Amino acid sequence: MVFPKNNLPSDSVPWGKEVENKISSIETAVNNNAINNSARDATNETSINNLLDLMADQVELRTYAVEYGYAEGATLSLTGSPGLPTPTYIDTSRLTIDVNLNKPRNLLINFSSYYSVQTTFPSTSVQYDWGISVEVYVDDVMVDYQNTGKSNNFGGTISGNVNDNGSINMVKIAPVSAGPHRVSIKESFSTASSSGATLINTSGDSLIVTVIQ
Repeated sequence: MVFPKNNLPSDSVPWGKEVENKISSIETAVNNNAINNSARDATNETSINNLLDLMADQVELRTYAVEYGYAEGATLSLTGSPGLPTPTYIDTSRLTIDVNLNKPRNLLINFSSYYSVQTTFPSTSVQYDWGISVEVYVDDVMVDYQNTGKSNNFGGTISGNVNDNGSINMVKIAPVSAGPHRVSIKESFSTASSSGATLINTSGDSLIVTVIQ
């Protein structure tokens, strides 16, 4: 602050100087307080934004899961020649998970399934094969694929059953943008044989999706 020209009597000059000093001190304190208040407001705003981000993370960084019980799996029985050489998709509509994100994230996708295949042969030489395929989709775009199966060409006379058992396990990290997303599974079976019957069964299908940073 600029003070006007001093017109005080000489004996009042010390008093005037003291008043000027007091006013200057007050002005400095006001300016410092304004700076401190601005810094405090900025710090508070940053803290609030960090807290909101943390709360959003607590909501979004979670795990979703859906599965078929062991009595709810898919079963397909095929008899005789040529079997089902073209893959046939089974109903996996329940193996679907929807997520909605407020910013880009990564989805950790886990899928597992147990399978059992029984081929029954008549008293004749026979060639047989079977296959199980699993496709993982995010928003109708396939992001992972796995196939398992068996193929045999027997040269002798075979009768009775051949049993195959195992599991399918898949892990995939898929980056996604902000917004709604759907993770889904498709499974297909295929067989081919010159005779006999093949029974394919899957059980305990499990889809787990974890939202990560």
